[in-house]
Parts: sequence; structure tokens; C-alpha cells
Amino acid sequence: MSKSVLDERVDQIIRATKNEYASQVKELKKVLREAEKAEDFFVVGRINLQLSMCYFELGNRVAILPYACKAVGIFENTNDYAMLAKSYNFLGIAYGAQENYLQSLDSYNKALETIRGRKKVDVSRETIRNNIAESYYQMGEYQKSMQIMKGCFHSCRKKKPEKHDAIVIYGLNLSDLYESMNDFKMSLAVLDDINPDIEALEKDPLVYGYYARRSCVLYKLGDVEGGGKFADLALAFIRTG
Repeated sequence: MSKSVLDERVDQIIRATKNEYASQVKELKKVLREAEKAEDFFVVGRINLQLSMCYFELGNRVAILPYACKAVGIFENTNDYAMLAKSYNFLGIAYGAQENYLQSLDSYNKALETIRGRKKVDVSRETIRNNIAESYYQMGEYQKSMQIMKGCFHSCRKKKPEKHDAIVIYGLNLSDLYESMNDFKMSLAVLDDINPDIEALEKDPLVYGYYARRSCVLYKLGDVEGGGKFADLALAFIRTG
């Protein structure tokens, strides 16, 4: 199905204001009013979801949730399961930003239910399960979190070995969890595992996260020289990245 004129304008705004979230919010709200007047409900839902994402990036915890709720409310009344799954997933993120982890888990589980048995959805099962693991982690349920994070990590490495960024994200989360449980050797082992994926990313900000985490873990293992080396690499990445 071809895009509407308003949907095309949303694409243009997102491209033109990439990483400029305050400007993106301002421009999207103009199109939102037009989409509401035209009763273009797909665009209304899409803009609400995008606004929620923008406010998340801006650190505005108050505004994230209502826009995510509106997106879910709109796509629940359509057959657009891809957008509904994305909306439920981000609603989970919105609740998590407000430390309401039970509601967050409920939203993620609804996202999983939405994509079950369906193809051509923009959010992967591993992404949602990783978010579920993060909720359990924040609730202090480390064993539940560990079981899910391991599954996400190994599943992505096996099924999507070319997705280096996703493997690194899941790996860093798993390493962080081991570190939280004071198992620094396993934390380092995971970082060793994802090192080839880091080399494939080059200038991606995840590289900084890897250097910083490896530095922290090495310091905790008593390797001051190694910790200092990766701290320097992290600083150098910031200066040159």
C-alpha cells in the first residue's frame, strides 16, 4: 500500500531532524494536527509513537508515557500488527522509564503475543525479550534476567551472526548482569566473546560502551594496567568519535 502524503512528510521530518529531537518534536506536532483533522489514523499513531521516542531521547519521563499509550490505543483498533508490536514494546520502555516494571513487563508480554506466529514485524523477539530481562534486572530478579539474557545473546549469535550491533548490545547487558552478581570472570568472558563483533563496528557508540565496561571489569579483577588501557581507549574514542 502506498504511503499517504502526510506519511511521506513524517519520513522527511525524521530524516531532516535526525538526532535533533527537540526540532523533530516541533515539526511532528504540526503534522499530527493535520493527520488528526484528515483522520489519517496510521499517521496519527505513528507520530504518537515517534514523539514518545523523541521525549525518551530528550529525557522527558513525563511525556514519554502518554504518547506511547496513544500509539497503542490507535493500533489496537487496526490490523497493523507490526506497528502495534512496536508500540507495545515502546510502552514497556515508557513504563520502565518511570520505574513501573510490572506494567513494563505486561506491555512487553503483549508485544510478544502480538508478533507470535507473524512475519514482517519490525521488532524482533530477541529485542523484546532483552527488554523483559532488563525489567527483571531492575527489579533485582537476577536469575530470571540471566536466563532470558543468555537466551537472547546465544539466539542472536546463532541465527543472526551478521547483526554485530545486536550481539554487542545483548553481550554488554549480559556482562553487566554478571558484574552485578560479582562474577567478574564471567563478565570478562562475555566481553571476550563479543570482541570480534566490536571490531566489526568501528565508530559505533557501542564501542565506547565496550571499552568502558571492559575497563571497569578489569579494575575489579585487580588488573590495573588493563583497566587503565581500556579507560584510555574509551577516552580516545570520545575525542575522535
